Amino acid sequence: MPFLIMGIKVEKFLIMSAIYTYKSNRYSSHNQILEMIASGASVLDVGCGRGVLSRHLALMGCEVVGVDREEEDASFARYMKSYIRRDLEAPVLLPSEQSFDYVIAADILEHLRNRQHLLKNIADVLAPQGFLIASTGNIALFVYRLLLLIGRFDYREKGILDEDHVRLFTLSSFSSEIERAGFSIVERRYTPIPFERVFPDRFANGRCVELLTLLYQTMVRIWPKMFAYQVILKVKQTRSN
Repeated sequence: MPFLIMGIKVEKFLIMSAIYTYKSNRYSSHNQILEMIASGASVLDVGCGRGVLSRHLALMGCEVVGVDREEEDASFARYMKSYIRRDLEAPVLLPSEQSFDYVIAADILEHLRNRQHLLKNIADVLAPQGFLIASTGNIALFVYRLLLLIGRFDYREKGILDEDHVRLFTLSSFSSEIERAGFSIVERRYTPIPFERVFPDRFANGRCVELLTLLYQTMVRIWPKMFAYQVILKVKQTRSN
């Protein structure tokens, strides 16, 4: 029972904390994605939103092209070489006149019905030795397993159960989705629950939250299917297009 109560409380925190801003903890999806990218590389940021990753890539000397449905705004487009406004479900999507060292699809595939079409588009614009880096939430996180035990599966405005999600993934099903598009997995990484979003701002960057994150990440490494909040895959093409 205490474990169930803890799960319900964490789920409330996740709803409150799942704002699309940069996650600062060392094991966050944002920081881990940036670690996977070489400085000075050409990067296509698909579903870039308002440039949460793009501004950090620019500081790394990367040449960034952003794609999303947002209206262009200087507050984020200034960090990019160019910004392309597209409906991510559209048949013609990505800029075919350029190839990229990396394509990022961070927390976007779960929003799309035509995921395989987007993945084929991505394969078309990757450089021969390029990599796709894709991430998504883990619906098999212990929090949601506990909620199912009491008959709850409520969609929310934000978080893994975002009401805009059209597909929810486990670690295994996300890997299968990527592999089905003709990619092979080079590296897997996992993230902890973003505890820095759970606590008030005055504690968010404190030592206690850092230690809690470190402890939880140890649990993630031991049993990722149960404790990973997100999965990040770095993949390369296995077939020509």
